[in-house]
Amino acid sequence: MPRPKAFYITLRLDARLDEAVRYLRDVRGIRKADRSAVVNALLDRDELWTESALDDLAAEVIDRLTSRLTR
Repeated sequence: MPRPKAFYITLRLDARLDEAVRYLRDVRGIRKADRSAVVNALLDRDELWTESALDDLAAEVIDRLTSRLTR
């Protein structure tokens, strides 16, 4: 599967990413913090990618896919 150039995120998640970047820059003083760095830091955790963690995630993925279809 090729790497996506972009992907959809909810407005809520979009706002949370902006707030995280603002916090890291303004409060923590990390001037070069950006959305890409935040997303990578959040997702690049080995414990998120175990079969057990993915099994736990399955119900949430199904729920989100279903809600897309019913809107």
